[in-house]
Amino acid sequence: MQAIGFIGSYWQQSLTIIGAFFLLASVFLVGRIIREVPKDSERSKWVSINVLVLFFLLAYVLYIILEGVGANTHAESLVPIILIAGAVFVYLVCRISCSTTIALKRAETLEIENITDSLTGVFNRRYLDRRLREECLLGYRHKYDSAVIMLDIDHFKRVNDVYGHQAGDVVLQQIGLALNSILRKTDVVARYGGEEFLVLLPRADHESAMLVAENIRKHIEQSVHQVDICKKREKKLIQVTASMGVASFSSISTEASPENMCCVIVDCADKALYAAKVAGRNRVSSWREVRCAQPENADAIQGAGSGLWANEYPA
Repeated sequence: MQAIGFIGSYWQQSLTIIGAFFLLASVFLVGRIIREVPKDSERSKWVSINVLVLFFLLAYVLYIILEGVGANTHAESLVPIILIAGAVFVYLVCRISCSTTIALKRAETLEIENITDSLTGVFNRRYLDRRLREECLLGYRHKYDSAVIMLDIDHFKRVNDVYGHQAGDVVLQQIGLALNSILRKTDVVARYGGEEFLVLLPRADHESAMLVAENIRKHIEQSVHQVDICKKREKKLIQVTASMGVASFSSISTEASPENMCCVIVDCADKALYAAKVAGRNRVSSWREVRCAQPENADAIQGAGSGLWANEYPA
């Protein structure tokens, strides 16, 4: 029985010593957190945690000493104190975890707002530029094709003039929702300008991008947008069409660097879009076809290369 009691006491002291080492390591970890956290209420909470951990460590050391000298009664009196301190410790950790979760959720919301167009719900130009650069670098490094679709709503100014800008906003919103529902989750849809959208199709070749663009065109053509006319207090049904230009990395014959390729592919899709406008709108034009156009048409198209930025599209 004495041997069993000795083994039990030895095992208890060993576990206590191991716990003390973990607490000592926690002191350094919490100290690192305190150095990283800004000087606000959150930092003061972590300081309280560190003080509590130090108290735990002191109680463990005192318990080990009392057990070592045979003062079992005094050692046992420390147990309730350690248990109460443990409960306080868990409570403080839960409070910090709750506030941290709220802060992370708020940061996530701000991040989403920072990369999203507030009107249409698709990505904004800032996020598109970043993803386009990333895709150009990855495509160049791993030798795979990607494509972009430049989309412009035909005669959109007429919608604003006839039905009002709020009606135009509704049309843009519904087209943004439609694009997000049609495309893959890996595709990137962004509002590029007033009524222009740009779609990035990672790992899609030119032919696949043409099929996707034609599917989008048909969907927009067949969609009916219901809008409220505020002044007349009535609902109107509006139908619009869209013109699109498609370009892919494989369709571009250029020695541009990967960093500049994103500008080149957007410019080529821009020229293809202009060609679709000139050809009568409500159609998809391929940069590959534009590049092989007849010489007399090629000059006009090449001259419109910056149409998107200079607003040179036909209405």
